[in-house]
Amino acid sequence: MVADEDSADSRAESRRRQVIEAAIRCFRRNGFHSTSMAALAKEAGMSVGHIYHYFENKEAIIAAFIEDDLEEFRAAIRRLHESDGSFVDAMVDQADHGFDDMCDPDYAGLFLEVTAEAGRNPRVADLVRQSDAAMRNTLAEMIAADCGCTEASNRDDLMGRVEVIAALYEGLTIRAIRNPDINRDGVLAAMRLAIARLLSP
Repeated sequence: MVADEDSADSRAESRRRQVIEAAIRCFRRNGFHSTSMAALAKEAGMSVGHIYHYFENKEAIIAAFIEDDLEEFRAAIRRLHESDGSFVDAMVDQADHGFDDMCDPDYAGLFLEVTAEAGRNPRVADLVRQSDAAMRNTLAEMIAADCGCTEASNRDDLMGRVEVIAALYEGLTIRAIRNPDINRDGVLAAMRLAIARLLSP
């Protein structure tokens, strides 16, 4: 009985992933508003009714994408935390991973599409802001533990630095669209220098 339930849960999760991945392709290609549920169902290879079985509407699919993005961020932070040396040193050394993720044309297009929708749709804006706050707080906690700056008086300064780091990485999504021939090595060197300076005592 338990095995049957596990199998059913696995199938349901597989179907959900199928819908999310189809939605991502549609949103990249056509934008959020131009993607109908019928087009999404066709892309996913299932009926519209099946889509609604797993997601109430397109906003719910965006919510799932945002949650996936947050979990991937947390996994990346864990990998940095588990690296040899300090967390800050790992952030500097492994800046290339974040660079490549944010400059990926497919990811950049989808990131900007969701951000644009957040500017129009209060419900999507709430989801995006909650996820952003969780990311900032997670990063701040790791940096604070690494540098020992855990006093409340240091909080505003720390969060200001975290905001600038977020702006550096998120700005890459715009640069990836506007300048697809971006000089990876040159920008990475500048980013590593900036992050090291921002997180120095």
